[in-house]
Amino acid sequence: EHHCIVRLFGLVNKSVLNPTTGRKETNLMMVQEFVSYNGISSLLDYIRNFPDDCQTNDFIIWSSLICSGMKYLEERNYVHRDLALRNILIKNKQDVKISDFGLSRAVLQESEEYTTQSGGKWPVRWYAPESVNYGKFSSKSDVWSFGVTLWEMFSFGEQPYSGKDGTQVREFVERGGRLPKPRECPDKIYRKMKECWLIDPGKNGNSLLLAIRSTLSNVYAPSLSQGRFDKWNKLDETQEGRSEETRLNSSHANISY
Repeated sequence: EHHCIVRLFGLVNKSVLNPTTGRKETNLMMVQEFVSYNGISSLLDYIRNFPDDCQTNDFIIWSSLICSGMKYLEERNYVHRDLALRNILIKNKQDVKISDFGLSRAVLQESEEYTTQSGGKWPVRWYAPESVNYGKFSSKSDVWSFGVTLWEMFSFGEQPYSGKDGTQVREFVERGGRLPKPRECPDKIYRKMKECWLIDPGKNGNSLLLAIRSTLSNVYAPSLSQGRFDKWNKLDETQEGRSEETRLNSSHANISY
């Protein structure tokens, strides 16, 4: 439960008929909060449909909120694995939420990464090299995806590595190629994007997200919008207090299954 993450209300089982086997199968489905603004849910669609309503300051606010949500996930040993602008939902101009946890996984605290052997289609344009080549995911690979998400935002919804297929994207990145600076993007913010795309950042995902969020809030937010940051910082502090209280209560509770 976090103000920058779509809230999960519960899980339900739904029986569906498999057309191949003719047998009924049970699918587990998530019930989540409904998030929409001006009839649009995805932040990607909103930016593409209302570009004149999106300013640099809005991008900074939204980026900071996404940082806050990803920091929350990393602290609880979760990797998202599918962070992209299409999976950010907009509730209003001051409120966006991370969604789509279909690829998310919990990681063991001692290993700090999740390795998958399964195939299927992966969003290669948003993936770090270690994820594409070895199926390894961690908070650091989520930070790489955050950098691409940030690039999408400041490019007003352009496709990353447009004109290249998945294989060409992988080879381009392995040769040291990176996404170019969006035309409307301030130089210092683009430098933060490139920090996300370092092969070995030298710091964990949480600390890098904190550094990026601090830069966004302290350097780029004009005084008119500082109240927004103050509001979310207070919510973060409240959230951290609630999480600690929950952990303490859980550790002393007798739970029967």
